[in-house]
Amino acid sequence: MRLQDSWRVRPRRTVESQNRRPMTGRPVDFERWCTEVALDAGPELKGWLRELFEREGPVSKEAAGSAYLLAQIDLAERCVSVVLRDLHRTSGKRPDVAVDDLEERVRITVDGGCQTPSMMAAPWDQTDALVEVADYLQGEVMGNEGPAWPVCPTHDLGLHPLVVADRAVWWCEPTSHEVAEIGTLGRTS
Repeated sequence: MRLQDSWRVRPRRTVESQNRRPMTGRPVDFERWCTEVALDAGPELKGWLRELFEREGPVSKEAAGSAYLLAQIDLAERCVSVVLRDLHRTSGKRPDVAVDDLEERVRITVDGGCQTPSMMAAPWDQTDALVEVADYLQGEVMGNEGPAWPVCPTHDLGLHPLVVADRAVWWCEPTSHEVAEIGTLGRTS
């Protein structure tokens, strides 16, 4: 079974042109636009907004919000793909996984069930997003029924997704050691 056969990708969307402000003859100031769109933008959000501004121009606040959600969904799709590689290499489970949005939040459905929001990480925070999606998928795949997935090959204990030294890893908590980076679990050299 190919990876793409096990999960669905929602149709691609873009910032809609009707949400763009008409450009006037004078240049639009990024700082003023940024304050209108996100009053208390921290440095990461401001950097993301600058990329949006350079790519799309001075879009409305609603269009910026839509672009942010689309970026989160794209990140969630990439994270799902990475975690499913681990699942497929280390178990016989092949859940039906889909990524989309519901009520302006990222939704990841597993075999038709979901919790919304399924991922809250910002589009620029790939490591945290990968850990968040791994944790979410782990809970959805395991459900209330065992056995644990994934397990430490040395201790036969359930692993936990964790950020360690700016990397997303599967961590054996009782013995405090890293087993593998998320996405590489079960790989043979």
